[in-house]
Amino acid sequence: PMGVLPAMSFTPDNKEVVASYGGKFYRIPVAGGNAINIPFEMDTELLLGARVDFKYPIKDEKELIVTQIRNPVVSPDGKQIAFTALNRLYTMNVVNGTPKRVSTFDFTEAQPAWSPDGSQLVWTTWQKNGGHLFKINFKLKGAKPQQLTREPALYSHPAWSYQGNRIVFLKGSSNNFKEDPD
Repeated sequence: PMGVLPAMSFTPDNKEVVASYGGKFYRIPVAGGNAINIPFEMDTELLLGARVDFKYPIKDEKELIVTQIRNPVVSPDGKQIAFTALNRLYTMNVVNGTPKRVSTFDFTEAQPAWSPDGSQLVWTTWQKNGGHLFKINFKLKGAKPQQLTREPALYSHPAWSYQGNRIVFLKGSSNNFKEDPD
């Protein structure tokens, strides 16, 4: 019941319980009283693998090559891709494209979703006290991201309706996300 730790067990005379905690074994009198340490020693041999020691050079350069992207989604016409890299949202042409930031925000952007006609993009964000949904209409020249939500929360999985006139999403309490130890 406690994972890799042994369960408790009664002694043959049922007067004590043997249990392990704090890295030791103890006899605990059923009638009450202090736990009694059960000393033990063991000879063992532990085989270890080779030392894993990677040398990653860290360069202090203005540009770097991003080796991991998140949430990649291809536009409906297959010509563009939207993705998150280093918590920022980018789009680029699939063939010989150069990544281009979608916004100038200085907070996390993730989970992009293209509208059915490929003219708009919606995504989630996260800041210190919660996130929002944003969208941009690429048909409009000089378009800026538009915030769609008013209440900070944990927004996720945005998706467009088939007609492209509605966006559905999941909304959770930002407090749960902020307090999650993982």
